[in-house]
Amino acid sequence: MNKNKKIGIGILVALIVIFSVVAFKWIYYRITHAVSDAVFVEANTFTDIAYRRDSGRVIELFKKEGDKVVKNEPLAKIDDTDYKLQYKSLKYQIEELQNEVALYKIQRQRILVGTGLEAQANYYKTLQASQDMQSIINKVKALDAKIALVNKDYIRFHKLYKDGVIPRHAFEEKATELNNLLNEKNALLNQANAMSSLSKAQNITISIAKNNQKEVQELTQKIEATKNQIKSLQAKLKNLGDMISETTLLSPISGYIVKKFVSVGDIVKPGQPIYAAYDPSSVYVLDIIDETKLHGVRKGCLVHIHIDALPNKHYEGVVSEILRASAAKFALIPRDITAGEFTKVAQRIPVKIKITKGNINLLRVGYSGEVAIDRCGSH
Repeated sequence: MNKNKKIGIGILVALIVIFSVVAFKWIYYRITHAVSDAVFVEANTFTDIAYRRDSGRVIELFKKEGDKVVKNEPLAKIDDTDYKLQYKSLKYQIEELQNEVALYKIQRQRILVGTGLEAQANYYKTLQASQDMQSIINKVKALDAKIALVNKDYIRFHKLYKDGVIPRHAFEEKATELNNLLNEKNALLNQANAMSSLSKAQNITISIAKNNQKEVQELTQKIEATKNQIKSLQAKLKNLGDMISETTLLSPISGYIVKKFVSVGDIVKPGQPIYAAYDPSSVYVLDIIDETKLHGVRKGCLVHIHIDALPNKHYEGVVSEILRASAAKFALIPRDITAGEFTKVAQRIPVKIKITKGNINLLRVGYSGEVAIDRCGSH
C-alpha cells in the first residue's frame, strides 16, 4: 500500500469519525432538547393607547415612534375649548341655583319668625279674652239675679207709690237703681260682643297663619328640589372637570412607542388608538412548537434563545407556561372535522418563555429566532 493511499484512507477515517461525532452530538442534542424555529418576541404590556371618553381635534402630539416614555407622561393633547365652555356654563347654573336656595331660605325664615310671634301674641290674646269673657258671664249672671230682686222691689214700690203709701222720691230711687243695673248689664253685653268680634279677627289671623304654614312647606319643597338639582349638576361638573383633565392623554405604562396612529389636526373618538406602546420588562419569547416535540418539556425547563436580528447576542430563559390549546384553535378558519375527513398533521402548541439572561432592551416585539428547550422532564 503506497503512502498516498494510506493518507487517503486516514483522511477518510478521520472524516467518518468527525462526522460520527458531529452526528452523535446533533442527534443527542435533538433528543435532549426540543428545537424550534417558530419563535417570536412578544410583550405582555403591548397595548393601544386611546382616549377613554374624550373626543375632539388633536392639537399636539408629544412622542414619535421609537421614543421612550414613562408612566403618566403626556402623550397627546386634544382641543378642550368646548369642554371648558360647558364647564363654565354648568358652574354658572349651579351658582344661580345656589342663590335661589339662599333666597328661598330667607323667605321661609321671615314667614316662620312672623308667624311665630303672631301666634304667640294671639295665644295670649285668646287666653286673656277667654278669661275676660268668663268674668263677664259671671258678672252678667250676678247682675241678672240682682236685677230680678230689684225688679220685684220696683214693682212693689210702684204699687205703693200709686196707693200713696210711699213718697215719690223713694219710688224714683228704686227705679234709678234698676235702670243702673240694666245699663251695667248692657255694658257687659256690649263688651262681650266686642270680644266676639275680636275672636272672629283672631280666626282670620289663624287662617292667615295656616296659609303661611302652607307657603313654608312649599318653600321647603322648592329648597329640597333645587338642592337635588344642584347635586345633579355638581356631579356633571365633576365629570366634565375629569374629562377636561383627560384631554391630555397620559401613558398607562413605561416603555417605548412602537406606533403612532394619528397626526396633529385629526379628529379622534373615544377608543380610537392614538399610540401603541410596550414595556420592555414584559417582553417574553413565544415558541409555537410541534406537539411531537413537547415530550420532556415542562415548566421551568432551561431554554437557549437565538434571535435572528441579533446573531452575536446570546439569550437564555425558562419555560413559564405551556398553553392548553393549540394555535389552530384560534385560526381564522379552524379545521372542520365534523365529517370525519381530515388530514392528520402535527399541531403546534404555544409555549411562553421568560427571558432570564441577555439585554432585553435590544429586543423588539416581532423579532423571530430559534430556541432549544432542555427536556428537563425526561431526566
